[in-house]
Amino acid sequence: MLRSKSTLLLCGALVSLGSAAPGSPLCRSVSVPVALADGQPADQQISARLCEPGSSGASARTLLVVVHGITYDRNYWDIPDPTGHTDRYSFVSAALKAKFATLAVDRIGAGSSSHPLSALVTIDSNAHTVHQLIQGVRSGAIRRSGGGVFDTVVLVGHSYGSWTTWFEATRYDDVDAVVLTGATHGLTTIDAPFTVVPGLYPAAADPRFGPLSGLDPGYLTTQPGTRYHAFYEPAQVDPAVVAYDEMTKGTVTSAEIQTYPLILNEPLDIRVPVFLTIGELDTLFCGPALGGAPCTSEQELIAFEAPHLGPNVPSIDAYILPAAGHDMNPMLNARLYFSAVLGWLKATVTP
Repeated sequence: MLRSKSTLLLCGALVSLGSAAPGSPLCRSVSVPVALADGQPADQQISARLCEPGSSGASARTLLVVVHGITYDRNYWDIPDPTGHTDRYSFVSAALKAKFATLAVDRIGAGSSSHPLSALVTIDSNAHTVHQLIQGVRSGAIRRSGGGVFDTVVLVGHSYGSWTTWFEATRYDDVDAVVLTGATHGLTTIDAPFTVVPGLYPAAADPRFGPLSGLDPGYLTTQPGTRYHAFYEPAQVDPAVVAYDEMTKGTVTSAEIQTYPLILNEPLDIRVPVFLTIGELDTLFCGPALGGAPCTSEQELIAFEAPHLGPNVPSIDAYILPAAGHDMNPMLNARLYFSAVLGWLKATVTP
């Protein structure tokens, strides 16, 4: 497997955890300078949050690099429970309990990462910048708390983050496994006739961002009150979670989504084990009659996706989360899919 040996400058800041008890998660923010394409200067920044499952003893040797979808940021992987005050919606917490480290990424143009001109934030620059972050892990610029490098790196995507994962794993072949959540090669035409998510408008016009945000008109977000329809419907969810989602929503660029037919038709060549998981009621990607994938049977989902992933995938496994919509992490039964993913990782890729 090809892995880059280049060294990247890393800016890291340890997040204060107070007097953390032994075994408490250890988290810190990291930032890596990146270029948007080959031959361009590394004048942008990708930010991420690295968490390891304990402040004492040996740190985890397997790192899950988790990549969010459109109009979200890295916090998608660590959603709080506003009603029950549990960690039921946090993939990060579930991974830490299973003794995996996580690196939750703000994709380029999202969260704390750089916001270049929106026209430059594309599927290609997303894959290229995530690749450079993984280079930082492989080179040891992003290290375990004990000082060593991570032995195993797994790329985990959701929705557009899964599309980014397709491209990154195909073009750079630098990870040990791939987990694809909330995405298939069958995008339903009824809910996504042109822009994948209907009702997007300039983020600068939204109260969450406003004209002082500095975002150019190509940065878009969902209109107020539309999050449930766009990402949850028809699943049952806690209204307080949807309200939190609205309060913390992010952006997408028009350049990221205008080329989605080309994204779906790009030949892939993934050469590592793949795990597919999706919500049974995902209206963006499920429904054969609408051009989507079959999401009621794991075997049918694998058969649908396998031809698109390339001829060199050594294995494909799948799990369908019952009664779940597109956003899987905030589903009431999200822990079922957390368990399926983490169990597969333990059986498939951990040393």
